[in-house]
Amino acid sequence: MKSFRSSLLRNIPASFHDTFKPMLSLNGAERPEAKSLLKLTHFGDPLVMTIVYLDSLVQRGNLEKSQFYKNLPNMLKQLPLKICLYRMLPTLFSECSNRDMIPFVLQNILIIAELCSKEEYAVHIFPKLCRIFKMTQPIQIPLLLLKNMRTLLSQTNDGETKAYILPMLFSSIEIENSQLQVCYYILAACIYILYVKISMQSSKF
Repeated sequence: MKSFRSSLLRNIPASFHDTFKPMLSLNGAERPEAKSLLKLTHFGDPLVMTIVYLDSLVQRGNLEKSQFYKNLPNMLKQLPLKICLYRMLPTLFSECSNRDMIPFVLQNILIIAELCSKEEYAVHIFPKLCRIFKMTQPIQIPLLLLKNMRTLLSQTNDGETKAYILPMLFSSIEIENSQLQVCYYILAACIYILYVKISMQSSKF
């Protein structure tokens, strides 16, 4: 049994040995409870705490969730991309069923969109963003999309840009809201760039 435990410990970083040894004990009284493991210093790391907190969000109210999502951008760029794609994104998109929560999660989705490759964006993000492109309320939704237009245009292919992003830009023009005024110069520039791009493609055929 000792040799078995030694072989297991060889596959675990040395800093974790003192933590794992009691878990391998044949005596149940010596093995730590799950609650006590969460108090270990390893779980005090801000990035680990972010992931642990994420798993408990379903039990929390909108106020607590919104505060967590407001602070999340500070952590996303420090997390491995795989964790962002496979742990963060599913939770972020699940919150989009509640329209009031979209402004709080959308900025985080767009940050991940900027970090990932075009292929990852096409598979994990764009298909679920299409529904959000059509929303004009709350006003923070089109505002965030316009402010992050550089990311959207660089990651979305030309055909999907014409089908989804261009209509979103035109619908934004019709929104009467002072908050959008600051984004109108971005909007005008984007529409011009898209038209030039589409015109150049059409002239090839």
